[in-house]
Amino acid sequence: MHARTDLLDRAPSASTSAATVTVAMRPATLAAAIAAGIAREVYPERGEDPAFRSLLQSCVRENVEAILDLWAGRTTLEDVSPDHALGFARATAEARIPLSALERTYWLGAGRLWDAWVEEVTVAAPGPEDLQALVGEPGRLLFAYVDRVLGVVVPCYEATRASMVRRVDDLRRAVLDELLADDGPADPRWDTTLGYRLGAEHLAVLVEPEGRVPRETLAARIAEAAGATATTVRDEEDGAWVLWLGRPDGFADEPMGRLRAHLATIAGSVAVGEPGGGVDGFRRSRVQALLARRVRRVVVEATGDTCTCWYADVRLEALLLRDEGQARNFVAEELGPLAGEDPHDVRVRRSLLAWLSCGSQAAAAAALGVHENTVRQHVRRAESVLPAVLAHRRTELLVALRLDAVLQSTE
Repeated sequence: MHARTDLLDRAPSASTSAATVTVAMRPATLAAAIAAGIAREVYPERGEDPAFRSLLQSCVRENVEAILDLWAGRTTLEDVSPDHALGFARATAEARIPLSALERTYWLGAGRLWDAWVEEVTVAAPGPEDLQALVGEPGRLLFAYVDRVLGVVVPCYEATRASMVRRVDDLRRAVLDELLADDGPADPRWDTTLGYRLGAEHLAVLVEPEGRVPRETLAARIAEAAGATATTVRDEEDGAWVLWLGRPDGFADEPMGRLRAHLATIAGSVAVGEPGGGVDGFRRSRVQALLARRVRRVVVEATGDTCTCWYADVRLEALLLRDEGQARNFVAEELGPLAGEDPHDVRVRRSLLAWLSCGSQAAAAAALGVHENTVRQHVRRAESVLPAVLAHRRTELLVALRLDAVLQSTE
């Protein structure tokens, strides 16, 4: 707004009222110069986008004309209808241009228009008695106009962005549903829509969070711990969500160690599948995480597990629970008289599970937090009612006890 000869007519009116000063200003030329300056300073990356530049120029021109009408007294603030600015607001939102850039557009444009106004007023050489009418009131109107327009433009921008996010989320959800429901090869469009390379190696982490940490923050921390180069998320039932971690070079011991350490700090329940490559690995790891969630409440005091349940640790239970009816029959047959709901039998089963898991009565007692004699008595009880099982079917008994713990916990 320094090359005034390009913007203003040098022949001001003899009167120094705001209305006569505006007559000397050329709105189209002034708006074109302001729009060009905004394009250079705020949107340099859009210089080769003629549609965007045209929309910017149109928006600036209509704002300049509206402000000049205000200064001339042809309209009032109550008459201002900023509908003309909504199209540009939507365009910036759809182009993922930050809101701060849109706001800067208005304040930068207002500043350049004010510079032009002050130059024209100076040329008009008003007397001291006219300065309030030519500087004070126009300045107030200019700020009030920008405030009024931004009050409409900003919500429009935010609503457009929210709508875009919903559309993207809906599309991603639809693609994930299609991907998980299908057992065929990958569709090349899936990578683009998800922003995630399905050709990498994947690890699914199912999280049922507690507390108020936002999902985005939790997911980012998990991904950082695993050194994942890409992630994608899908909501599951009951407030749970699955986070896929992608690594093109796979999940070696080091990143898995960091991930284990981090997951142990998360408030809530976590279940983890196993790494798998390609689309099949993507699907399989989620299924494993869901199965691990089902058995995560296994009574494992003997092993000292935390709330993080790894599919690799409960693979046997997950396999057998695919047919829950057969699993219950197996438990009943192996545990025999100890399979009832009597509280004493329940305690006996817990002691047996700890004893068989730890390998000694002393270790089992320490894990359960009871006296060693208690474990010894429970083992004797089992030996009295299940002598053949303890002698010849210890493996089957351990499996039955682990399954029983899972089934009891899910009930």
